[in-house]
Amino acid sequence: MALLRTTSATRGKTGILGAVAIIERDGKILLQRRREHIADSGTWVLPGGACRKGEETRDALVRVCAEELGVSVRPSKEIGIMMVAETACPVWHVIWKGEEIKFVGKDTVGIGWFTPEELLELEPVREQEAVRTFLEENQSLQSIIAGASHHVHTEEQKVEHAKILTLVSKAKEGNHEAFAEIYDAYVTPIHRYVAFRLPPAVVEDIVADVFVKAWEKLDSFQERKNIPFSSWLFRIAKHVVIDSYRTQKEVVELDEFHIDEDRWNDPALKITQDVQGILLRQAMNKLPHRYREVLLLSFMSGLDHAEIARTMRSREGSVRILKHRALKKLGELLPASMREELP
Repeated sequence: MALLRTTSATRGKTGILGAVAIIERDGKILLQRRREHIADSGTWVLPGGACRKGEETRDALVRVCAEELGVSVRPSKEIGIMMVAETACPVWHVIWKGEEIKFVGKDTVGIGWFTPEELLELEPVREQEAVRTFLEENQSLQSIIAGASHHVHTEEQKVEHAKILTLVSKAKEGNHEAFAEIYDAYVTPIHRYVAFRLPPAVVEDIVADVFVKAWEKLDSFQERKNIPFSSWLFRIAKHVVIDSYRTQKEVVELDEFHIDEDRWNDPALKITQDVQGILLRQAMNKLPHRYREVLLLSFMSGLDHAEIARTMRSREGSVRILKHRALKKLGELLPASMREELP
């Protein structure tokens, strides 16, 4: 009965048809695969089901998950409403207790764990438009996914973050060697970020200005929970680039026919054909500003979603959706031969 089918007999005393479960693990959402038959061609569905007479929605979800997946769950909180078959159904964030999933229900033949970005493209999904709308607009779900993403950061990332903070602390005391290590750690991603936005003749000077500004403003950086140093540094880079547009009349957006052969600053990523470079720049310049910004920070500068969110002053869940839309739009602007190279 996942993503319930409508029958008048299933309405409880409250008039609520049923409920939908969001079961999340490490930033991914559980979907069930339905058995193929004449009325349903193997669609993916969110867990959920109809309420029996007098049954509360949270009790219905506990029962349905046990009946169809053989697992014990605890509905945590109601996070929104989803329109299912023209009926408003409560959506609950459900805690899965970790037991092995067993396909008890005869109609369930498989499960899958998907990120919100993957869900936006997954087909076929029952009530697909309703699911997409909920994924894109529900702030509570985005916060849950973002919180889970923080927990799956690797130990290596944590160690690196701690190392950078130690260097920053020493640099604040005037230790030039510590700042030199910070420079070495970030000069390549900063260079990529600047090089894709400005002509080659000014890139080196602008990159140098970024680090001069960072040194001058270093005392203003305050260590805060979940705010990495990289986000602070890239905000400086963004403002230095913007200032360069305002103060140098000859500095304009790159001409669409200009080829910057060294813009990637990384042999492994360098585009081998000049024509691809031209087409990519043309497509990037046609993107809305925030689309272009999220792609530059992600792919040119190598920031993760949390760092991008801090840099753009946005939510991590919103960054994931923005990045997905930006890649989709970029794909529409590129020739078919280049779309396969997009992530």
